[in-house]
Formats: sequence, C-alpha cells, structure tokens
Amino acid sequence: MLELDLQMVATIAEAVRQGEWPREASVRNGSTRKEFLAWWEAGEQAVDAPPGTALTPHQRLCGVLVTRVLHAEAEYENQMRQMCERAAADPKAKGAWTAYMTILERRFPDRWRKREMEKKGRDAFDPDAEMRRISEAGSEASDARKLLGG
Repeated sequence: MLELDLQMVATIAEAVRQGEWPREASVRNGSTRKEFLAWWEAGEQAVDAPPGTALTPHQRLCGVLVTRVLHAEAEYENQMRQMCERAAADPKAKGAWTAYMTILERRFPDRWRKREMEKKGRDAFDPDAEMRRISEAGSEASDARKLLGG
C-alpha cells in the first residue's frame, strides 16, 4: 500500500494543473485507484469537518490533497478559457477556439456544456417561426408597395 505524502500531493496537483484527471495522475504515480479514492473520500471529510474537529495527520494530508487538486482544476479551467478567448480573437487561429471549448464542455460540463433553449409556453422564442414572420412581413410590405404604385 502506497502512503500519501506531500510529494505525491504536489505531483498529482501539478498533473491536474496540466489537464490530467486526478485519479489517473495518482495511478500513474504509483497508487491504485482504490487508494486514491480512499484518500479523496478522507480528504472531502476533512475539508467538510467543522472547525476544531480533531483530525489525524493522514486526514489533514488528504484534506490538503483535495484542496490542492480543486485549486489545480480551477487553474486549468481558467487556462483553457483564456486560450479559447485568445484563439477566438485571433483571425489566424481559424477556429482553434472550438478545441478549447470542447475541452471545457467535456471537462467542466456543469459550467460549459451546450444548453438548449427552454420553451416556456406560448411566448417561447422560436427562431424558425420568427424568420417566417419576418419573411411574411417583408412580402406583405412588398405587395402593399405594388398596390400603391410604389
């Protein structure tokens, strides 16, 4: 059984900062999936513990793992967002922003996934119906101009 230490925490956090998934970074560095999941569960409990709760050194270390990984994920997300914005603003990038957006959508779906417009009764916006309305209004105006000799 591999013992979690500060070096392993730093290694996992750095890998996550570069885009790797936490569990896979841990396994790549010698732990088992089961060990990582146990560390993570203990870390979440440590982070969520009320202030003043007595924690073992291992529980505190697991809490450090969770905290550092969450910060690393936030840094990675921000890095991808910035790269997406730069690529979208660069005419030479030719759509490269879509690759960054796809990464964001898949890695952080709660914040970045595509969302369908929700229909809310009769007043829901329907782009097809709106285009038909505009087209019909245009042809009615054209017919009226013809009748008036314009």
